[in-house]
Amino acid sequence: MLVSAQEDRTKRLLTRRITTFRKVGELYRRDQEIHRLRLVTESELLEQLGGLGFKVYILDSYEQLQFPPGHTGFLVHKI
Repeated sequence: MLVSAQEDRTKRLLTRRITTFRKVGELYRRDQEIHRLRLVTESELLEQLGGLGFKVYILDSYEQLQFPPGHTGFLVHKI
């Protein structure tokens, strides 16, 4: 698998290009995917989810897994 990621801060967009290879018989198949993610701030996400009727809890870890800097977890449920 080959992965590249490019962030466009002005457009607040993250683009990931993923190429995978898998062996089928004697030959290899290649597949390509492009993922485009819109980047939002924590406050924007909380406002949007709250406006849709969700209760949001902010997490800095999941059980013993501490999230790395720049990553945040959310526990969300419908009110």
